[in-house]
Amino acid sequence: MSFCIQNKCAHCCIEADVPLLNEDIDRITAMGYYDVYFVVNHSGLRIMRKLEGKCIFFQNGECEIYERRPFRCRHYPMTFDGDKNCAAIQESCRFKNLYEVTMSGNQAMIDYIVQLRHEFELRTSHKEQK
Repeated sequence: MSFCIQNKCAHCCIEADVPLLNEDIDRITAMGYYDVYFVVNHSGLRIMRKLEGKCIFFQNGECEIYERRPFRCRHYPMTFDGDKNCAAIQESCRFKNLYEVTMSGNQAMIDYIVQLRHEFELRTSHKEQK
């Protein structure tokens, strides 16, 4: 069980917008969910749908897809600092002082951002060609 769950913190499930990779969507649809249920398209960027201000999978105080949650959720409170071009700890996390960015964590976040951009560019360039 994660530290956040043990401490009944769901800040990220309520506050964070969660960009989704193709592999995140594939993993969740493999559980039987249709992508139209949980994916919202924002000008080519696909993010997790929210219902009443919280993640659609956050029900009764817990995550319904915890074992298969998206990359962004698995690595919270780590985020990407675009100004410094590296991983950072989300300032709004109430337990931020308990986390640190490791070299492998930094590389994982950079790889995630590169993949998000690549998938976004493929989707948006495909639309322009039509």
